[in-house]
Amino acid sequence: MDKPDKVSQNRFMRYQEAMLNTYAALSEEEKAELHAWEKENLDGHSVATSDWPGWRKYIGPPPWRCEDGEHPNLR
Repeated sequence: MDKPDKVSQNRFMRYQEAMLNTYAALSEEEKAELHAWEKENLDGHSVATSDWPGWRKYIGPPPWRCEDGEHPNLR
């Protein structure tokens, strides 16, 4: 298996940090939506909290889901 490059690791970590900071600022209603989505969608192997569609309006898509490999907010 190839080792991820440092740039990819850094983008991953910055996105994780952005999710944590955004979560702290979500309204109670949005947090409830996230928790309901997790209960319905998390499968333990291919879907993660980072896949929640609600993140997009605040921090964009996860960098590993961007078509060109670049994330506009994590360069």
